[in-house]
Amino acid sequence: MRTGNLAIDSTFDLGYRQLTEQQASIFRWLALTEAPSLSLAAAAAMADLPENEIEPIVESLVDLNLVDTYELAT
Repeated sequence: MRTGNLAIDSTFDLGYRQLTEQQASIFRWLALTEAPSLSLAAAAAMADLPENEIEPIVESLVDLNLVDTYELAT
């Protein structure tokens, strides 16, 4: 067992390698933005996919705790 960044790197690497090619591709696209948040429409535009196709992929990344979501206050 290791401590510090090595343990985090190992854990992240293991999780990343288990992503499908499409999940990994979307995750890399999302990482390119410097914005603190990104709408589903913006993510779809970045990945050149319709919103209905990218939504389940982004949801799977949320389920894997690789990205976070938040709801806008109404």
